[in-house]
Amino acid sequence: MSASSSAMIKLQDVTKSYLDQEVLKSINLEVGRAETKVIMGGSGAGKSTIIKLILGLEKPDSGRIFIEGEDITPLSEQELMRVRKKIGMVFQEGALFDSLTVGENVAFKLREESVYDEDETQVVVRRLLGFVGLENAIDKMPSELSGGMRRRVGIARALVGNPKIMLYDEPTAGLDPMTSRTISELVIKLRDLEGVSSIFVTHDLSTAFTLASQFAVVKNGSEVQFLGEDGKLCLINTRFVMIYDGKILFEGTDEELKYFDHEYIKEFLA
Repeated sequence: MSASSSAMIKLQDVTKSYLDQEVLKSINLEVGRAETKVIMGGSGAGKSTIIKLILGLEKPDSGRIFIEGEDITPLSEQELMRVRKKIGMVFQEGALFDSLTVGENVAFKLREESVYDEDETQVVVRRLLGFVGLENAIDKMPSELSGGMRRRVGIARALVGNPKIMLYDEPTAGLDPMTSRTISELVIKLRDLEGVSSIFVTHDLSTAFTLASQFAVVKNGSEVQFLGEDGKLCLINTRFVMIYDGKILFEGTDEELKYFDHEYIKEFLA
């Protein structure tokens, strides 16, 4: 069955429990094309559970989940493998194979699926590493990289197959502000220049507000510039979602979040 919505991701009345604890309670969430939803909330609020449900790693107790209009809720594990090819996943620590070089990590999926011959694979790997600014690190081992570089390699690997949906689980956790900014810019580039839809789970308020107030444009044919909102321009393709007590307490813009009158949000933003 297909959803009537044109959303790239849609959760419809989704409930999920573990043992006797109801983690998500009738959640309704949509992510449109080239839109980012920044999901925030305390530990155990269900943020990572939402990602697992979208990937089909968990099944909801009730409700339905749609990816590009397709109801994935009843699909078998083998059928879900096809759906997962549409989705790029970036983990908190990059989740690289320690025994493989940077280039081999990015090429792993291509080689596993025999998508291209070796020359074509190398072209794709270099293009993706170039996108994240790490083409010169192609022969390095993960142990030789900083935490931020490993996250960027993780993004490059997630981009194999040109997915139009990206899921980010705390990708800037533990990084310094400058490195977090680099990760933010990659996410913004994918959203604004590649039309990628994404869910960005984070506790990092600085990164979250950067995503909601900056946009990418191309100048002089190839130069990417990052600009900010002003009095005449307000981004409409990034929204905050605050999860509290298993429900969506708030969904809206960064400005609306700052002035939302609820004690939990005030404490979260403090």
